[in-house]
Amino acid sequence: MQVVLDPSLTKTQSREVRELRQELEKAGMVKGMQQRAALLPLFEKTGRLKLPAVRGYILDLLEGGRKLIVFAHHKSVLDSISECLSDKVPY
Repeated sequence: MQVVLDPSLTKTQSREVRELRQELEKAGMVKGMQQRAALLPLFEKTGRLKLPAVRGYILDLLEGGRKLIVFAHHKSVLDSISECLSDKVPY
């Protein structure tokens, strides 16, 4: 299932995104393991930039009485989502 996030909640025009694009272009100029090493921190940045929209989406589902399971690749993203939910979800 593909989830489309609210574009107003993603920082697509921010300075961070512009810097990220430049870093991705630089990473594209290197090959192999160097490219992988350059891309991993950039993937984490993209996850953090999407967090406001992701957290809003999750909270909307919970307010609607929906159950969900959350997966994320980066611990920092999971920690942020967990922090957001700690007040909202009894467990």
